[in-house]
Amino acid sequence: MTENQLRETISNNNQRQFAQILTRALRSKGNLLILAQCADQLSLQAVEQRARGLVSESSVVTDIERGRALWALLQEAIDRLRPTNSTPEHTPAWRLYAIAEGIYVQGKSAREMTAELGISSRTFHRERRAAVEALTTVVWQGEQQLVNLPAQGHSQTNEPSKSR
Repeated sequence: MTENQLRETISNNNQRQFAQILTRALRSKGNLLILAQCADQLSLQAVEQRARGLVSESSVVTDIERGRALWALLQEAIDRLRPTNSTPEHTPAWRLYAIAEGIYVQGKSAREMTAELGISSRTFHRERRAAVEALTTVVWQGEQQLVNLPAQGHSQTNEPSKSR
């Protein structure tokens, strides 16, 4: 195995693990205990920065702030999935957004979403997986951009780094 193949394998494994943890965070529907655990596992610079913004300069950032920061980051990622108003309503892009918003933010059930969107249960589950993949990509890419900003003093790795 070449060095590039090894790096790609490590990156793919990291992304899979990242997606699994992010899915758990999304399914928490705002439960700060679960979000705090997920934030600890993900070790995202974006979460750390947001959490620091939630406390005064002299205060220590707690797991609760990290959980709140992760939830805010996830809601922002869902908002980024929202198509422009010029996109027709019954397109796949709108459905992905509607599913992510409905399930993870509004707390609707799968049954409610299938009825609301007029789709089968099978289609719903396939599109929910696609929405989670899209959210994972949004968060992963945002973190990679943040971590790779040398002017900000961040490390230049391909993995989210822990800064505690």
